[in-house]
Amino acid sequence: MTHLKTDVAIIGGGPIGTLLANLLARRGHRVTVLEKQVQPYALPRAIHFDGEAMRCFQATGLAAQILPHTHVGKGMLFKDRDGKTLIDWSRDQEIGPMGWHESYRFYQPGLEQVLRDGLTRFDHVTLLSGQEVTQITQSDHRVSLITTTGKQIEAAYVIGADGTNSFTRTAIGSDLHDLGFNERWLVVDALLTRPRDDLGDHSIQFCDPDAPATYVRGVGARRRWELRLGPDDPETLDDALVWDKLKRWITPQDATLERHAIYTFRSRIATKWQVGRCLIAGDAAHQMPPFMGQGMCAGVRDAA
Repeated sequence: MTHLKTDVAIIGGGPIGTLLANLLARRGHRVTVLEKQVQPYALPRAIHFDGEAMRCFQATGLAAQILPHTHVGKGMLFKDRDGKTLIDWSRDQEIGPMGWHESYRFYQPGLEQVLRDGLTRFDHVTLLSGQEVTQITQSDHRVSLITTTGKQIEAAYVIGADGTNSFTRTAIGSDLHDLGFNERWLVVDALLTRPRDDLGDHSIQFCDPDAPATYVRGVGARRRWELRLGPDDPETLDDALVWDKLKRWITPQDATLERHAIYTFRSRIATKWQVGRCLIAGDAAHQMPPFMGQGMCAGVRDAA
């Protein structure tokens, strides 16, 4: 059994885990990151962060590498079913009080790669991919982890940044308090194949009680739609059904589908965030609907 000692073990190698690892490493701490997936997820998921999050990314020393994967956001418009603007929540296009713009759209695979590559700057950081933690035990002084491949890691502290279905959260005996939001939404990422300037650079909340939807202008040619599904919609949607849902805005002549997935948007918070030397962060600790773009931002604040 491989035995490794470290100051901080981070379970989860997504954006929150790797951000935290970079921040700790710059302060001289020995860090081990354990990620159960061998390769980073190659498709977009989160799509927005704010100036406060960018300031946290700046603290890793990687801001210049992150910027090419971003687009400065113009804010959000709320429109009724007839297209009338109910709220104009435009964001200032000048530098804000955090020293950065107020709103950024970003491409998550690019951001994650920068944060992972940033770990290679430090001799005292170890990234273990393809390592799923199966056991966590702690004493007054140390925490011991065991992985599926037989690695044993001893750490002064453990942080679980291991997502919605967090093993760490379960291991510390934390429940989830449900705040009552539970809806199925279709999330579609598309790549424009021809200019569609009429779609606009603002994010738009379509406040139609019968068919609420969200449009987000992504980086480059990327565009996203999120559409609430009804009780009669199937559990899975093929490309033809997805295009039928999108026909109000685009057709196959305008774009290609990069991915589409059905998510259940929830609003939940963990009842315990720390037990002894084990802590949780990001989606392991809290989950929120994406409408205000603060899901990943909250995790960034956890890391900071």
